[in-house]
Amino acid sequence: MRSLVINGRIFCDIISIMGACRMQCVSCGGKEFSKITDYIYKERLFKQMFPGLRIMKCRNCGLCQVCHQEIEKSKLDYYYENIYRDKAKIGIKLSSGDVSRFRARGKALVGLAKKYLPESVKTPAVFELGAGYGFNLAEFKKAYRDCSLFTDEIDKTIEYPPEVNIASPDKGQYDVVLLSHVLEHLKDPKEYIYTVLKGLKKDGIMIVETPNDITEVLIHRGNQPYYHEPHITFFDKDSISYFFKINFSDSLMMLRVSTAGDVLRITSGTLAAAKRRLRDLISCFPAVFKTLINIKSLLFGSRAVEKIDYTNDSDEGNREFLRVVLRKIS
Repeated sequence: MRSLVINGRIFCDIISIMGACRMQCVSCGGKEFSKITDYIYKERLFKQMFPGLRIMKCRNCGLCQVCHQEIEKSKLDYYYENIYRDKAKIGIKLSSGDVSRFRARGKALVGLAKKYLPESVKTPAVFELGAGYGFNLAEFKKAYRDCSLFTDEIDKTIEYPPEVNIASPDKGQYDVVLLSHVLEHLKDPKEYIYTVLKGLKKDGIMIVETPNDITEVLIHRGNQPYYHEPHITFFDKDSISYFFKINFSDSLMMLRVSTAGDVLRITSGTLAAAKRRLRDLISCFPAVFKTLINIKSLLFGSRAVEKIDYTNDSDEGNREFLRVVLRKIS
């Protein structure tokens, strides 16, 4: 046994290696895997809590994942409650471009809801798991003025407007459930889908969005963030389709599987490494680079943020986001 101290809290952990881990696919239960790449961490705390991760591909269903049996749920919950934004600083410095992209994604999800919700639903009850800063829910409020909004966001540092209610996914009667960039974070994504189904009305819809982590992107990263942290499951179009078909065909009808956003670009290993070194350098001297950016803005002006449209859903599997729309049938 070994002890790990994070922010004053002691975790006891059994030292294990991939060879000793009885790895089982979180989608199909398969036990045969091929290694894709070593896990690229962003900061030391996640690495301390979950050291030595490697991304493996299930030989049966093709889903890429770390060994989930090595991920202790209490640690993972603690990470998201106390470290994800407060210490790791992930997703907290939002530029005007970031805000535009989040809003554009929210508008695209609203568009899917309008397309697939039953016509009789005029004021939907919308639940979003881990709503973050609430961009998706804000777009639903714009589109459906009298809708009811719910989330179970565990980050207590985020303050929501009064129209957003804190609730449980399995306790309400929801017309729409949003899982936007959530499944890739969960220790047991199947278990959570089963939980969500308890609160989703019959004929209600579930809208899922995740990164499109094709194998080449996992290895070279392309135009994606250069680290894998804190994702532990990595879907592509085929593996996410299989995930829902093999596990939920009795209760969910798959209405659409698509990709959206920018076309993925695959960067060579050398260029990806250069990008990593540059970002590491920027993180070491943030004040210097911020000053240089401010000087550039003063001399040349700031370029206006371009209008972003993420409603470009495609049947091809080569865009940055995966989207799945499902209807509850039983």
